[in-house]
Amino acid sequence: MRALVLDGTRSLSDLTGARALSAVSHALDALGADVTVRHLREEKLGYCQGEFDCWVKTPGVCRIADAGRTIAEAAMGADLLLLVGPSAFGALGSELK
Repeated sequence: MRALVLDGTRSLSDLTGARALSAVSHALDALGADVTVRHLREEKLGYCQGEFDCWVKTPGVCRIADAGRTIAEAAMGADLLLLVGPSAFGALGSELK
């Protein structure tokens, strides 16, 4: 099983996020999963321009050439996708969005 974990914690000092990430990684390792962790705070990610090229001109491919492309490819190739990070009012945190 291939597992992709997207770490959406905002800083290294987020102890709750670090503990959750560690627990998830250890549990997946114990299951024999091939685990890849992407720390989003370290990735170069652009902001959506809202031009809808990804819908109309190049379906599924953002016009911004950044780490978002490789993250999307890794997510499509994974058997399991886990999102780790803070949430507010039931919504994903800004790093995971």
